[in-house]
Amino acid sequence: MRKILFATEFSDHSATVFKYAADLALFFDMPLLVLHAFYNPKLELESDKVREDKMDEIREQISSFIQKHVPETHRDIAIEPVPKIGIPAKTILQTAEDEDVTILVLGMTGRNDVAGKFVGRTSLSVLASADCPVLLVPSNAVFAGIDEIIFTTNFEFRDLGALHMLQEWIKVFRSPVHCLHVVEKKGNVAKATKNLQILKDTFKHNSRIKFHLVVGNLETELEKFAVEKKADVVVMISHKRSYPARWLKRSRAIKIAYDLPFPFLVIKDNAYENEEWSFDWSEFLS
Repeated sequence: MRKILFATEFSDHSATVFKYAADLALFFDMPLLVLHAFYNPKLELESDKVREDKMDEIREQISSFIQKHVPETHRDIAIEPVPKIGIPAKTILQTAEDEDVTILVLGMTGRNDVAGKFVGRTSLSVLASADCPVLLVPSNAVFAGIDEIIFTTNFEFRDLGALHMLQEWIKVFRSPVHCLHVVEKKGNVAKATKNLQILKDTFKHNSRIKFHLVVGNLETELEKFAVEKKADVVVMISHKRSYPARWLKRSRAIKIAYDLPFPFLVIKDNAYENEEWSFDWSEFLS
């Protein structure tokens, strides 16, 4: 069964991100799992009874949170509390794998948000190692439908796999996908323009997929383009790394996640590489 997992630390911004996740669950008609992972090393030395009591306490805390913040219009969504004891990042990753979730929703705070640094670190650690798509939702985001999707493309075959995964977003929200390529070296403009024209010709019968090319710094131009288009979500493909600590230091996705004031969906290329590529490519061409 397809499902959405929302992980929370009950921070000041958790209610906003939860409502965003609930809206996605409503539109996609998926159950929503609400996870809170509590960690205290001393619990490992306690009896099973103490640990069970703590689990009951966490479950009640999650249930109260859901009842307090779920919109009245969303009461029919299947929402399940998922209490866990363990290191948050590791527990979130394990739960996402065990539940085979379709998308993982996390809150994200900006680089200068001191109060949210812990939440930000947890989200970024999960982002580095997750197999499933991860949606990072800024603390000030308000769901108002998905009317504009920005997808960063590098003219690679894996981009088609990501576009295939985005087809459901296109169908559910009837929104266009703006495929943006940023050329950072002026000497590559001619080649990039040629590649862009090939994609335009390939998808000329699909009016919802649009292609754009700009020259400049990726982070700067992406944010500028997203603001211009009034983006509702920005999408990027990222490799899953064997060494998350190195990935956190080097990944441009991390810098973008910190600075971008829009919901940011990161699709790992391994999320679809093991799937049977049996879908009909003509779905993009019609």
